[in-house]
Amino acid sequence: MKRTYLKATLALLIVATATSCYNLAPENTGVLTSADIYSGVGNVLNIDSLVSYVREITKDEDVEYYRSSGDVVQTQYKYDGKHHKEVRIDCELYDLPVMEETGDEQKDSTLRTLQAYYQRKQAKAQQVYDAVVSTCKSLSNLVEPSRTNMWEHQDSVWFNIELGNYQTGDVRLDTIGAEPIEEASEKVDFHHYPFQIPGIPASAFRTKGYGSFDYELTPDSVWNKTHELLDRKDFAKLIKPILSQKGIERRSFYVSHDTACQVKPVYQYGENNMCIWREATPTDIFVDLPDSVPPAGQPYSETQGTVYTMHSREQMQSVLRQLTDAIWQYLARHPHTFYEFYPDQFVPEQFSRGVYKTYFVMNQNTHLHEDISLFIHNCRDDYNLLVLDTKGDMWLPVEWPSMKSWKNGQVVYDKKVQLTPQQMKDYAGTCMSIQEFYDVWTEFDKPQKKNKK
Repeated sequence: MKRTYLKATLALLIVATATSCYNLAPENTGVLTSADIYSGVGNVLNIDSLVSYVREITKDEDVEYYRSSGDVVQTQYKYDGKHHKEVRIDCELYDLPVMEETGDEQKDSTLRTLQAYYQRKQAKAQQVYDAVVSTCKSLSNLVEPSRTNMWEHQDSVWFNIELGNYQTGDVRLDTIGAEPIEEASEKVDFHHYPFQIPGIPASAFRTKGYGSFDYELTPDSVWNKTHELLDRKDFAKLIKPILSQKGIERRSFYVSHDTACQVKPVYQYGENNMCIWREATPTDIFVDLPDSVPPAGQPYSETQGTVYTMHSREQMQSVLRQLTDAIWQYLARHPHTFYEFYPDQFVPEQFSRGVYKTYFVMNQNTHLHEDISLFIHNCRDDYNLLVLDTKGDMWLPVEWPSMKSWKNGQVVYDKKVQLTPQQMKDYAGTCMSIQEFYDVWTEFDKPQKKNKK
């Protein structure tokens, strides 16, 4: 069974729509007003409409005091033998800071501007919370009482709603010791509870409550056992014209390591040696393996990396829109490709340190795991798209902004890229680690006989 664990400062996953893996584009019905949400006018029970509404009221602020690398809404499409649509909406409520004027007109003017901003932010957060609660209550009225659970107590609330038909006796073959289960094909979970970090003064803008709304649609009733290897040529043919446009700079690098590599990924604040580390482990290695023996990873790993740099957020957004169309075309021709796709990913703006977001990943679960990953990266006025073609485990060293190669910890720098150690550290920025467990597609391990003439 594939289990993915993300440890990152980046936003978490979540998804959107339809009944085939290559026709899952969102069908938004337009942005609703708050009056529509609260009164029930229009298709307020449609998840895409809720997503559009939340995105509209939480769009970028026009003040200089706050920038966000994340998005209140996250959408994800996925195929792993079944199609999935997931949506997550983060819900935070805030305590407004107590700001006392000092008598200094310049300082007090700044305080009033900040206070006005915080008031707007809390008002928007309350709108998101109210819209989610209203939607959950409306959805709960659509199903039998036995298929919904609701619990409210003071400042805490919890909803669990099973909207779709049950999938009875659905067992994944790669789950060792699994029993038949009953899963709803469409479900909603929402929880919200008081949350405060001790020691934050009343003069600070602080969280008073946190929760998340999670929606998942799994239209397939059984797991499809058909597997498909990556078609690199077809994918490259689609994205090459988009990434060859005027204004896009291109640079390549190479990363490799094997079992003799003495350098291991380190994740410690200020001492990280990998920006992104994805370890793919076959589940069959756990069979009869003593707890005291750590499982062996991939025997050999290499990544062909290409960085596409743009100096305009608008161009990055335009490129992503074009890539989204191209990726849907690729998936239409390769309906059994295993993938995760975040087509509505938020593009950060003007961050002083590098920020990463997963945009698209597709993989093949052979003994030597292979995947193609596209990450969005932003630092100051550079907007990068990282295209990483990996066999084995994927390591992205912190030196990537200025290197040509990294082999078992030995770095060869690109003389054309001039960065000081601090600049490279800032550019490399935040970190992401991903651990995956997968079942090996054994049908591709058999030697293929050539057709005799």
